[in-house]
Amino acid sequence: MSADLETQLERFEAAPHEAPLALVRALFQAVAAASKDAWCIDDRAGALTEQLLRRGGLDEVDLYAAGIAQSFDAAMGCRFECGPELAAELVRRADLCLARGGDRELLERARQVFEGWR
Repeated sequence: MSADLETQLERFEAAPHEAPLALVRALFQAVAAASKDAWCIDDRAGALTEQLLRRGGLDEVDLYAAGIAQSFDAAMGCRFECGPELAAELVRRADLCLARGGDRELLERARQVFEGWR
């Protein structure tokens, strides 16, 4: 992991709720992509996922779906305790992404994860 990415992750970790969504998106993508070659995932992946999905919309569901497809480690590490209400909302968002023509395979996998969070 690059020193710049580590610095950005440390800043995010210090105040996750204050991080701009654009930064959360970029960090999530970088961490998920790095998991493919590293055969592991950064410990902050769950916190990034939480901020991404709590604060984001349909585009972030698409991003999450692509992220967890990067590796087994990403699929397992990009989880958080969300509760049944948010899980139901994420299922609804995944359905909307599917309806608008998103990547069916990736979105159905993400939808299954969200269903499991209920």
